[in-house]
Amino acid sequence: MNAANQFETDLRIALSENPTEKRRARAILKLLDAPPSRQRTKRLARMERTARAAVGDGVKIDWE
Repeated sequence: MNAANQFETDLRIALSENPTEKRRARAILKLLDAPPSRQRTKRLARMERTARAAVGDGVKIDWE
């Protein structure tokens, strides 16, 4: 399993465990499903800190 898939799995687990992060986590997952683009990469980078708060800092993300 690569880092991006692990991140998505961890994010889905956090989504089920922490309902207060549900909206943010869903937005990130929606971006992960979108086709690669510069705007998508920038938005994901901005949202990364929020996601790491939900899933922890141990996840490394490969942004393409």
